[in-house]
Amino acid sequence: MYPLPHLVHFTILADPRERRPVDDMMDVLVYYIKNERSNNEKGIFPLMPVRAFIAIDVPISRLKGVDEVLKALSSIPGVKCVETNNIHITIRFLGDIPEGQFPAIESSISEAIKGIPDFIIKVSGVGAFPSERDVRVIWIKAESGELEEVAKKINTAIDSLGFKPDKPFTPHITLARLKMMQFENACRKVIHTYKTMEFGSFNAGGIKLKKSTLTSAGPVYEDLKIWNLSS
Repeated sequence: MYPLPHLVHFTILADPRERRPVDDMMDVLVYYIKNERSNNEKGIFPLMPVRAFIAIDVPISRLKGVDEVLKALSSIPGVKCVETNNIHITIRFLGDIPEGQFPAIESSISEAIKGIPDFIIKVSGVGAFPSERDVRVIWIKAESGELEEVAKKINTAIDSLGFKPDKPFTPHITLARLKMMQFENACRKVIHTYKTMEFGSFNAGGIKLKKSTLTSAGPVYEDLKIWNLSS
């Protein structure tokens, strides 16, 4: 929900016939909730923001040994593994985006990847961010020249919409995050065990615009738009 100062502003502008002083903040909140839907339809209120990102899903079942790494990591206290059905390669994290911006985002991505065929991504080796000496995120490497080219095209398209430029694209697949630093050495042992392991490859047949809803149990992802790459 928007910060309350914004609610005051919206309440005053919601209906020119109702320019009245605001008695208290709860009054503002109740007024906002009652009028949110009708005013959104009139284009007066901005739509609620959506946490979103652009990604390629990773079919773990087609890769050999990733489940073994996940099992080893999940046995370490303080490590939160990514649910297997949520594992992906992030091309661009967009942040909290007003729903009204999605048509422009979708159009830009469609133009950027037009005519790009599907491609193979090789998966190998386990590493950590920011480094193995300072483990926070455990990942496996994703290798593909085509992936890097697709990411470059998409990021250029997103930047052209006025988004703040993102950090350089580093193709990887996040497996887990370390929450309790006293178990960092245990994570390093897993990383060293699988550091040079080859996990196989998979076909990247589509790009997805995803919604992320943060919950106490972890993020819940929803596909907002799917672009199937040509074969």
